[in-house]
Amino acid sequence: MTYPRFLKPRLLEACKDTPLLLIKGARQVGKSTLMQELINLFGGQSFSLDDPNILSIAREDPRGFIDQIQTPVLLDEVQRAPEIVLPLKLRIDKNRQPGQFLLTGSADFHTLPMIADSMAGRMEIRTLWPLSQGEISNKQESFLETLFSGSWPVSLPYISREDLYHKVIQGGYPEAIMRTDIERRSIWFDSYLEAIIQKDIRAISVIEGFESIPNLLTILAARSANLVNAADISRVLGLAQSTVKRYITLLQSIFLIFKLKPWFSNTDKRLAKAPKIYFIDTGLLSYILRLPPMWSLSVSAQFGQVLENFVVSEVLKQCSWAKERIDAYHFRTQNGEEVDLILQDRRGHLVGIEVKASATVSRNDFKGLLTFRDISKERFSSGIVLYTGDTIIPFGENLWAIPLQALWE
Repeated sequence: MTYPRFLKPRLLEACKDTPLLLIKGARQVGKSTLMQELINLFGGQSFSLDDPNILSIAREDPRGFIDQIQTPVLLDEVQRAPEIVLPLKLRIDKNRQPGQFLLTGSADFHTLPMIADSMAGRMEIRTLWPLSQGEISNKQESFLETLFSGSWPVSLPYISREDLYHKVIQGGYPEAIMRTDIERRSIWFDSYLEAIIQKDIRAISVIEGFESIPNLLTILAARSANLVNAADISRVLGLAQSTVKRYITLLQSIFLIFKLKPWFSNTDKRLAKAPKIYFIDTGLLSYILRLPPMWSLSVSAQFGQVLENFVVSEVLKQCSWAKERIDAYHFRTQNGEEVDLILQDRRGHLVGIEVKASATVSRNDFKGLLTFRDISKERFSSGIVLYTGDTIIPFGENLWAIPLQALWE
């Protein structure tokens, strides 16, 4: 089954004015499929550096490889051959025609920053996430536009807690979604992680102690949607803090996890400046946490952090194809007042999103948003609490309780 990818219009725009387009993202999110669609439109050819023969040629004679290929061309998994970066730059400098090179990369550690430095002014970089809820249902979301305009509808379609739970633990990997049987999906995630750890991490870094990576993933899963505390994790794992930080960077580089930076004001010293950590996909997160296939009260406490991870990742997916740049942060004071997600548009307008797994909302749930409004002052546009109820409720000026399905409905 094929799914629409709402990033595609942005990619087509880039191909009209930029010589090189790089799409980065986790394995199995659909990068190759999407870029193959583009190269087919342009009548070009494609080479995968996962192919041992192609990889050998690209590494042994990178200048000859790049000079001989006809454009437009798709080069898949470029992190495997960093040797081609300089020849790419030299060829583009001779001919700045847009849409010549389409690249994909499943690692963001050594090669991609090297490309970014070498290709300044010649390249556009985009991230492809796992499928969003709108892509799964073939209905493009308008949540960001509504969020910044504050024009919420009168009502939203009802979704049961059981259906919401299913969406969260299913995640957005196309191959995982196809497996409706929970055991078959678990087998896919198990094989996926094994391949990522044994193949991709080994390809980008020489490290010892691979047996610690699964344990680290389990610990990070239990602490998802929380501040990163490398010192505490190092004590639990019995590893040096520097090693833990390096491993976390590696997991970021292969797009299993990501960090959300803190929002802070230079005039306010009360704000925490540590990032929060999230998983790229809540299907993968739910698999690592061993969440059951059906909703039950026994998973309610754990479900809260997974639901926050779900909301943050869904919003960032929508930010990735938004026409205007939107930056994302979290907000937390030293006293523990917090807002799960802060979004800032190009004009500096700010909106806050708090996530609650509860079906009821009280004034106390807006405590962090009210603190953020006081600190951000005139830049504050609106604040919402996304919750699992079914009614849109105003809670004061520019403050709303919104059913969580507003994310995709």
